[in-house]
Amino acid sequence: MDYYLIPNTLAKDGSYIARLVADKSYTEDELIDRMLRKRNIVSRPDLETMIDAMKETLVEIVKEGKGLNLPWLKLSYGMKGIFATSDTTQNPTDHPLEISVTAGALLTKSAPEIQLQRITPPDFSPRIKRFTDGISKTVDSLLTPGGVFKITGKRLRIDGSDSGAIGLYLRAKDGTETRVEILLDNEPHYLSGQLPADLPSGIYHLVVKTQVATSGNRFVTGMRTGISSFSLTLA
Repeated sequence: MDYYLIPNTLAKDGSYIARLVADKSYTEDELIDRMLRKRNIVSRPDLETMIDAMKETLVEIVKEGKGLNLPWLKLSYGMKGIFATSDTTQNPTDHPLEISVTAGALLTKSAPEIQLQRITPPDFSPRIKRFTDGISKTVDSLLTPGGVFKITGKRLRIDGSDSGAIGLYLRAKDGTETRVEILLDNEPHYLSGQLPADLPSGIYHLVVKTQVATSGNRFVTGMRTGISSFSLTLA
């Protein structure tokens, strides 16, 4: 299993914490295939029937509010929320019931046998691959003031809590940045919009600043910045 280190934002001592990378997550079908390769004592339909029976039984146990204490899995319950008084009645909205699943002793004892390998932290920043100027019809080459444009790449969607910093920018050679205020499309793989009409002549790089996490459905506290490898010229 690979791991990499990231700054510990909860401490101010310059320390780091680890992030683990599991390169494989087994589906149920893949798990059955592996079980059949290991012990060819039952047929696949029989094994599927046994697993279905186990799943149905586990669901029944949960619906009864019972716990599990197996060698490979432990199941318990918790409840969130605050009760205003001792007479307050539980309701699902304010006091949701949660199921906690943890590893049992069998899996816990196996953890030290996992071989760990440190890797370079992955790059989760936006990646700008292609810029098309809608007026000149050129690619990765020219900018037209006030013209429309298209950008393709990865992790491009611009969003986050720091609205004053996130955005698409044009960075000049002296480091000054001009924000593109008009975005028409704002998608993970596609941006489009209109360039500023008063953009001075010069050479620029595209800069995408966002707080969108890799999963796309949550934000990170820091800023993720992507800069185009190519430059664009405004004559």
